[in-house]
Amino acid sequence: MADDITEGGNPHLEPKPELEDNGRGALTFRWPRQNIEATISHLAQIKTGEISCFIRVTSSLFGGVVLPRTHLNLSAARSVATVANSLDRRTNEAYEWRPMLDYIIEMCELKLTEGRPATWLGYSPQISEPVSLFAPYVYADETTLISADGGTGKTTFLTACLLSYATGAEIIPGLTVPNSGPALFLDWEGNETVHSQLVARLLAGAGLKTPEALLYMRCRSRLSDQVEHIHRTVDEYGIKVAGIDSVSWACGGDAESMETVSQYERALSDIGIATLNAAHTAKHSDQNKPFGSVFWHNMARSSWQMRQTREKPGEVHIVLLHRKANYRTRHEPLAYRVTFTDNAISFVQESAGSFFEEELGLTERIKGFLLSEPNKTAAEVAESLSVGHKNIDNRLRSSDVFTRTNNSRPATWAVAKKPESTHGVSVESRTDSPQSTLLPSYKEGGEGSKQEKELKKKSIHGAVSSPAPLIKPISENGVQEELEPW
Repeated sequence: MADDITEGGNPHLEPKPELEDNGRGALTFRWPRQNIEATISHLAQIKTGEISCFIRVTSSLFGGVVLPRTHLNLSAARSVATVANSLDRRTNEAYEWRPMLDYIIEMCELKLTEGRPATWLGYSPQISEPVSLFAPYVYADETTLISADGGTGKTTFLTACLLSYATGAEIIPGLTVPNSGPALFLDWEGNETVHSQLVARLLAGAGLKTPEALLYMRCRSRLSDQVEHIHRTVDEYGIKVAGIDSVSWACGGDAESMETVSQYERALSDIGIATLNAAHTAKHSDQNKPFGSVFWHNMARSSWQMRQTREKPGEVHIVLLHRKANYRTRHEPLAYRVTFTDNAISFVQESAGSFFEEELGLTERIKGFLLSEPNKTAAEVAESLSVGHKNIDNRLRSSDVFTRTNNSRPATWAVAKKPESTHGVSVESRTDSPQSTLLPSYKEGGEGSKQEKELKKKSIHGAVSSPAPLIKPISENGVQEELEPW
């Protein structure tokens, strides 16, 4: 150890170690000459402004682990001194550890404050669409939230989505799975035995006998404490998506606290894959968002709400309502009939209007009817939906969701071809009543606008065009019903 002795006779570590940032919130400092390695994990600035982390020190010169994983407040002199003294005792003061800790503190502060380098953004002749893992619910590297009352079927639906991706089969009908792959279920609520039975019943319902369909991990501590363990599993199996059941337990703190949400979001970022997160529905006035801080809703790139109704034993109906979409227009409601027996669970897609008509705005109700019975007049639509003829006629003529299908009178109507993607810009959502909601519709102009009059004029002569939608933020209206638990 003679090389490590300074002129003053004090052993010390090299002042500038090798530094490795794994991109998942962990920093590793290496002093090669002394074969010492210090790993910093869970680096974060807490609510008080102080910098907190966990530190672990190893060295082959001292038999491996010198300091087991220990909490360290980098902003508190007492905490730093305690760790330095512990290292002194464990190594018989072979090195001056305080300079090492001072350097670590400096580097950690820089990592938290300097941000990432600036990059150029600009025009591209081709705007690439987000990579779908299983559209419309989950896209690569995005956070998706599904909220519902307890007993609605969140766990079953989440598991079925992951199995659809893992097997490539349409366990959830209509999912777009370009490339299947392994998926991970992170469970804070159940246990392996119960979930194994659920997986077996879902596979049986789809006629599958896959022996290793879904990776399962029972979790006990908060998500932020398990980032490294989870990421080792992600790396080992090449996982691109995980389901988390549920947010309220995985966050490990006060769900009303912005700090808790921030810590959870950092953990997801450190894990670095797409996630489908199950959450409970809020009980306060805004029941269309997940329980807890509004930042849960804000954190997610896509947020869905699930509701359920039961018509007969062994069968329930669920609807998924798209409450938020950051990078694309919100999807129309998706509904499924779920049939379950002791041995199997199966999903069949159905019209959202069949059992959840009160959840839908007028545009979507008309759309549902015309999809099943196209080429109908406004009077026929009005009679079927028990809505005033004038309201139906105005909506058919003013919305480019519908197109005229004849050149004579009375006019007949059908659902128009779906407009092209606006690449992440949400199109205005029309509100038809206090409990209408969420469905993207396309408004051609204000009441009595020149554009609307021109549209009506053309429609009389059977030459309806589809003007470009007016881009506006989406509102968050909607009223939740009490539904029978599943």
